[in-house]
Amino acid sequence: MEYATTFLGIAQEKALHVFAFDFGRYAIAASLIAGLVWILKRTPWRTRQIQKRTATASDFRREFLASARTVLVYVVVSILVIWAIRHGYMREMEGSYGLAGNLGMIVAIIVAHDAYFYWSHRAMHHPRLFKHFHRFHHRTITPTAWAAYSCPSRSICDGALHAGLAVFCADPRNCGLHIPDHHDPAQLHGACGA
Repeated sequence: MEYATTFLGIAQEKALHVFAFDFGRYAIAASLIAGLVWILKRTPWRTRQIQKRTATASDFRREFLASARTVLVYVVVSILVIWAIRHGYMREMEGSYGLAGNLGMIVAIIVAHDAYFYWSHRAMHHPRLFKHFHRFHHRTITPTAWAAYSCPSRSICDGALHAGLAVFCADPRNCGLHIPDHHDPAQLHGACGA
């Protein structure tokens, strides 16, 4: 089967599917949270509400539209990753690196993302950056279930980081991990120090 190799061709081939998948799972999760909050507001738990203000229709609309823009950013990043794979700049991870290797990669990704998220968020509060990158996010006074994706400028930064990590960590040896090929006795023998 022939695959598109140009950015536009890949966009035509994949963009709608990527948008539907990402926005669909977000819509399901946000709708479930919204439903749960709606139910809890009709129980004695309503007294646990942090603030008296309730989100307005304008709040819902702003956060929903911002979330859609964020998903569009993720679509563009996905198309760039597909393009990079098809042109040999990235590799798809195939198979497993064993339980220890897979857990090590997950831990490394979580630590890297957490550190990035913290420091980039601090940077966005710098007066020169705040009004351009982060003020929109702080317009949310009473968050709705749609607030999680409602920071499109943040998603651009996240997309850049994730694409960079994917390029760098597609081969775990780039992350300082030596994962032996368990099907090659010479590699396994060398990795065990023998």
